[in-house]
Amino acid sequence: MDEQHQPQQPVTPQSEFQPSPLQGEPLLPQPNKNLWIYLLIVLVVAGGAFWFYVWQKGGFLPALPTPIVTFEQCVAAGNPIMESFPERCRTQDGALFVNWQGAGQFCVQVITPARNPQTGEVRDFTTPCDVPENWEPVIR
Repeated sequence: MDEQHQPQQPVTPQSEFQPSPLQGEPLLPQPNKNLWIYLLIVLVVAGGAFWFYVWQKGGFLPALPTPIVTFEQCVAAGNPIMESFPERCRTQDGALFVNWQGAGQFCVQVITPARNPQTGEVRDFTTPCDVPENWEPVIR
């Protein structure tokens, strides 16, 4: 019975006010340290994929075409060879290259008199190409 006669202690209502955090304690929760590791892995994989794409493409800038300056380069670039003598090759932009190496030497079939300067002998040759180098052509 004694328990019933004891005065009850006053009950204080709990306030909705929360005390502020202690000094040095962060207000926001710390991000998960594993998040930074995952982010680093994603960046490394993305960087590797970008590097592989650039490597497959051949670089950041497209390769510039090499200029064609000879008959051989014109043919190697896949341009058509004209059926002519000497052979000719025309590029897509209209430049024309002649294969002088395959042309040989042209000599007109005309009787050409020449004189040997050492002996004074004059002889007729069937073409100007047949005249020896040390002989002088004679003009008649």
